[in-house]
Amino acid sequence: MLLSKMLCDLYDKQAMNLEALDGFFAALICAPRTLMPNEYIPLIWGSQATEKEVFGNAQEAQTFRDLVICHCAKSKMEAWRQ
Repeated sequence: MLLSKMLCDLYDKQAMNLEALDGFFAALICAPRTLMPNEYIPLIWGSQATEKEVFGNAQEAQTFRDLVICHCAKSKMEAWRQ
């Protein structure tokens, strides 16, 4: 899975893996207010680094954002089914 590989390739040891990301999204789904992706995506890569510092180029950063948002949407759909 591309998202899992991208998470593993992040240089910060505090970056989430796919399992941690699933738990993080479970918490976001239960949160009292909706967080926008620009609020939670930096928490996923686990550091105060900017997007430019974390990713090699803009296309890689956009791919990461798209995959994270898609994964979040899937998590919400699974939560609603239960």
